[in-house]
Amino acid sequence: MLESYGKIVGFIIFHIEIWNAGNVGFIDELVIDKKFQGKGYGKILMNFAEKYTKKRRAKSYGLWTNRRSKAFKIYEKLGYNELKETVFMVKKAK
Repeated sequence: MLESYGKIVGFIIFHIEIWNAGNVGFIDELVIDKKFQGKGYGKILMNFAEKYTKKRRAKSYGLWTNRRSKAFKIYEKLGYNELKETVFMVKKAK
């Protein structure tokens, strides 16, 4: 959770997964209050998560997002790249 002048600005949820290629820091959720968007708070939270997971031996960072999301361009500016070979698959529950 990130606060500014006693007000909650936003929060980030992340975890580390252990893969054969090394530990991966995954961003599960990044939320910034609309009143505070565009002021760099998202970048602050992303940097925190990256540093935290790197200290715990993360070799890379990952996240799921929608190309139409406002955050898509922000993630690109932060150095995240779209993997063309990764496919998200779903199956409806019966």
